Amino acid sequence: TSFAVPSIVIGNLSTGGTGKTPHTEYVVGLLKKNYRIAVLSRGYGRQSKGFQEAGKIPLAALVGDEPAQIKSKFPDISVVVDGNRVRGMKTLMARSNPPEVVVLDDAFQHRKVKAGFNIVCLFSPEHGISAKAPDGEAQQNGIDQITDLPIISLYGNKCIPTAQDLENIDLLLFDIPDIGARFYTYL
Repeated sequence: TSFAVPSIVIGNLSTGGTGKTPHTEYVVGLLKKNYRIAVLSRGYGRQSKGFQEAGKIPLAALVGDEPAQIKSKFPDISVVVDGNRVRGMKTLMARSNPPEVVVLDDAFQHRKVKAGFNIVCLFSPEHGISAKAPDGEAQQNGIDQITDLPIISLYGNKCIPTAQDLENIDLLLFDIPDIGARFYTYL
């Protein structure tokens, strides 16, 4: 579902402990001076259901610990949770003073709300998409099991993408996992 308001989806192919919430806070910090911001999260671990908004004293039981943390750091923005992201967006947009930008925290696995950019493929470095492959192990092209996106290996015989690989790409985003700097790790 698309919405007229710009939406920024913060996500990762992995769940838990990959830095999505700190990244959300970073984006909010960059934008909050110039835009009316709302953060929409699923509210993992909360004891409530449906659409909920973090109050001036955010309660983790109501909204989840990460949305409560975001609200504590940014008390002047709207921080809401809803497991149904489309309903959450509709509720935000129905307000008399709706947000100008919505940041969706941890929304990559729940892609019911269309983001401003679409991820169309994954380029795999030496250690693979999961960053767990051993040094020197050949990485193959394939399909990612979580997203069904094509994986194009950039290790082994092919170290740079071809013109055909880049044909429909508007933006390249580099997310280099922390596997330690090596003399052969470069962009």
